[in-house]
Amino acid sequence: MRLISAPRFFNTMQIMQRSFFRQRSSNRKSDRRALNTLRSECLSAFNLELSLLSTVAICCAPFDGGNVLLVKHASGVPQCALAFEQLFTDAGSPAGAYTNLFLSNDQVGALIDDPRIRGIALTGSERAGESLASRAGKNLKKSTMELGGSDCFIVLEDCDLKYAVQMAVAGRMSNAGQTCIGSKRFIVVGARAKQFLNAFRDALEQLKPGDPLDEATTLAPLSSDAALKLC
Repeated sequence: MRLISAPRFFNTMQIMQRSFFRQRSSNRKSDRRALNTLRSECLSAFNLELSLLSTVAICCAPFDGGNVLLVKHASGVPQCALAFEQLFTDAGSPAGAYTNLFLSNDQVGALIDDPRIRGIALTGSERAGESLASRAGKNLKKSTMELGGSDCFIVLEDCDLKYAVQMAVAGRMSNAGQTCIGSKRFIVVGARAKQFLNAFRDALEQLKPGDPLDEATTLAPLSSDAALKLC
């Protein structure tokens, strides 16, 4: 099982961050004043932590307008949280531009109530989305909710069956099946249904569970005991 190269990922992120903050380094005093204008809160999921954060931090959080980002991570990935914050420090970002928050669920609710928080972005479950969207609405604050999906995988009659099965396995089992964009419903044209089902089942049976750091592993474990109990 091949993992994303962490050094390459962090090197890319450092280049992007340095390029941005270098443009602002000529006037640190104005930077510090600007950092008090708007605070956005991001609540991130465990399964694609670094990828999600890079999207939010680089593309969605308008630092050039003086905004800052407060991030409450999933409880199972504290090392990812610390490593990502260190990227901002190494890139020379103003103090407070990016801040990790290690909070309980109750504390998150109190933070949403804080008048200094102007926007909330969540990647998580429907249950979390319902609770946080309700809290944000009560405070008349903007919010975005990226929640679980029910994505379908459609197999048409003229498909390349081998390729369709390969993509179906990847779609269903990527990240050990722990992803909101995973294929959850399979719609197959009747004429190919039996062929596809047999080939799909055979491919799944060939997956090899084991240590995710072992390249021979093709099916990594679930993220926690709690995740296992949901199955």
